[in-house]
Amino acid sequence: MRELTKQEKYTMDLKDIAKQVKQQLKTEFSNCVFSVTIERYSMGQSLHVSLMQSDFKVIRDFKDIPEIAYQLIGRGYTVEQIRERQKEKYHQLNHHFSNEEYDPDKWNNGVFLTKEGHDLFKRVCEIINYYNYDDSDSMTDYFDVNFYLSLNIGRWNKPYILEG
Repeated sequence: MRELTKQEKYTMDLKDIAKQVKQQLKTEFSNCVFSVTIERYSMGQSLHVSLMQSDFKVIRDFKDIPEIAYQLIGRGYTVEQIRERQKEKYHQLNHHFSNEEYDPDKWNNGVFLTKEGHDLFKRVCEIINYYNYDDSDSMTDYFDVNFYLSLNIGRWNKPYILEG
């Protein structure tokens, strides 16, 4: 497949991008169910991608997290709060997976992922980023992206389901 130019990405409607992403996720991850929706608003648009169901663990069991990992968080969370967060069925994730290798001690916006979960979301981000561009310049506080990404496990109103 030929790489899309910035102009092609810019002119492709987000609704069409969402359809392409949904189809590719369905093809590559037939053992998972994703929700792919769009949101348009003044001066921007967002693609929301949520893993709703899988037949493998994406969230680590609290007992499998080394104590040093949750001690390193240092954000005022107690051990009990971290334990409870790991049990939750909805998580908003940071979507900066593209250049990261799996680190079992890394906290991702409130959850510790399994290796399989990290690899899944890394590939999901690669698929999505194919359709996006980012010409932002943080030095001048200038943001220029095709769309923003919201990446989740479950949704606020519908929990993630682990089957099997």
